[in-house]
Amino acid sequence: MLFLTVAGSCYYLFHLGYSDYLKKFDQLEGSYDIVNLGNSHGASFDYTSHKINGKGFNKASNTFYYDWQNYKYIKPYIKPGGTIILPVSYFAFGTDENRTDKGLKNSFVHDFYFYLPKESIYDYSHRRKFSIIIHRIKTNFSNNIGQLFGGKNVYKVDWRTDQTKKELDIHAIGKVQKHRQHAIYASPEKNVTLLSRIIEDAAKSGFEVILVTVPFYEAYANGFEPDWLEEHFYQYLNPVKEKYQVPHLDYSNDLRFSTDPSFFHNSDHLNLKGQTHFSRVFFKELGTL
Repeated sequence: MLFLTVAGSCYYLFHLGYSDYLKKFDQLEGSYDIVNLGNSHGASFDYTSHKINGKGFNKASNTFYYDWQNYKYIKPYIKPGGTIILPVSYFAFGTDENRTDKGLKNSFVHDFYFYLPKESIYDYSHRRKFSIIIHRIKTNFSNNIGQLFGGKNVYKVDWRTDQTKKELDIHAIGKVQKHRQHAIYASPEKNVTLLSRIIEDAAKSGFEVILVTVPFYEAYANGFEPDWLEEHFYQYLNPVKEKYQVPHLDYSNDLRFSTDPSFFHNSDHLNLKGQTHFSRVFFKELGTL
């Protein structure tokens, strides 16, 4: 009886809550005219407010390796002739498959274990899957108890918040330093290959691919000198763009967004107001391509 009680409690806690990211893959239905992949910068696209049949499949800290795996997973749900937005961040070519810059046992890969086939998970292990299940049960328990006492839901990011100019300037200092390190952590060539693989398969499947670098606050964008960007970003991105003849829409230091603190959640992420404004501009310009 005790065993059944414990097992039932664990089963309940396991299914009690999970990230908004996982819910996207749990609720795949119909087909989309437009989708986006990418890391947390991919949260910049607001489909709902503009009544566009699209969906974001971006994940915080995501890599080109898992963009490729996610693309294969959602491919059956993209309409023929549909558009795939590939957000490319300044540091994107320097990250490795499992973001080991965050530590070998970091939580980045956890969500992938719940929907991707094991063959698609880099360095898959049964032991890690078991530990991830236990971690999810513990997280749901803590989250549930915390919310009873007015705490925040650990699975949600509140994009409604914004910061003052001073707060954004301070945030940018730390983020620039961190992202400069990301950019030199792993082999850029491997990421060029993965990005090319997505574009090649999408083209063969009749999809349109758009590369996008989303708006950043000016203090963040200005923290990367032109020479640094050429060495760590454009020298890898531009040959791919030219080889496959895909457009790259670069809003990273676009004055329509970068100078207005009210658009930003932090120095490299738009808040809801910024997402709505940027998406209005982006979808209009996308229609002219």
